[in-house]
Amino acid sequence: MSSRFSLKPVSLSECLTAQRRIPELATGASLARYERRIAAAPFLALVAYQQHHIIGFKLGFALSPQCFYSWLGGVVSSYRSQGVARALL
Repeated sequence: MSSRFSLKPVSLSECLTAQRRIPELATGASLARYERRIAAAPFLALVAYQQHHIIGFKLGFALSPQCFYSWLGGVVSSYRSQGVARALL
C-alpha cells in the first residue's frame, strides 16, 4: 500500500463524512455536535485522501486569537502508522 496521500480543507459536513468512516468515532457523530462544540469560532477541517478515498480527518478551532484547539481526528485503521495523523496535525 502506497503512503502517498493529499490533504484538503473541507466543510464541516465533509469532515463528518470522514469521521463516519472510522468505526471507533462514528457513534454520536453529527453536524449538530460539531456546531455546538465550535459555535462561531474560526475552525479548520482537513481530510486526508489517497486516490480519492478518505483515509483520515482532523477538526480544530480557535479558542482565542492566540490559541488553536486540535479537537477531533482519526485515521482509517488500514492507513495508520503511515504519517497521516502527523500530517493532519
